[in-house]
Amino acid sequence: MKKIWSILFLVGSFFILILSIFFFSMKEEYDSVYFSNTSNLMITIRYIKSNSSSEDIFKNLEQFAKDNKINIYRQSTKEDIVSQYNRNIYVSIGDKERFIKALRIKNKDINIENINLKETDLEIFNNVKINVKNLSNSFDEGIVGFYYFETDKENFNYVKQKLENLNIEYS
Repeated sequence: MKKIWSILFLVGSFFILILSIFFFSMKEEYDSVYFSNTSNLMITIRYIKSNSSSEDIFKNLEQFAKDNKINIYRQSTKEDIVSQYNRNIYVSIGDKERFIKALRIKNKDINIENINLKETDLEIFNNVKINVKNLSNSFDEGIVGFYYFETDKENFNYVKQKLENLNIEYS
């Protein structure tokens, strides 16, 4: 009878170990998608009410981010036959320390003016294919999309005011 209980204990322990690894992997992927380890404002930009070009708006947003120490992230996911999906993250960096912490970058001495990082440069647990580039490189995809503004909660209204000044409709 003791052998049966010890075998059941070993099988149960193994099962709990497998579940723990699975949940840890899911949490890592959730954190990388929603930047839940940072204080951020998530906004969906619907369209632009002005005649400004995408390049001008991205340059304006990048300057705003640098002036106010705000990091702006834009995620774009594309499907691929080989890796099933690729995630492009476009960033404008105002606070380098927060950026390195949010994306868990291995090399702390990166050039923030010309960013081109791959998944091998990040400390990720899963096998997601990620490319990190400057926000200005996403102008060919247009303005519409999901954006994360990483800043202190006091600045959330300031970010919304800036978007309204640029005649951007968001939700």
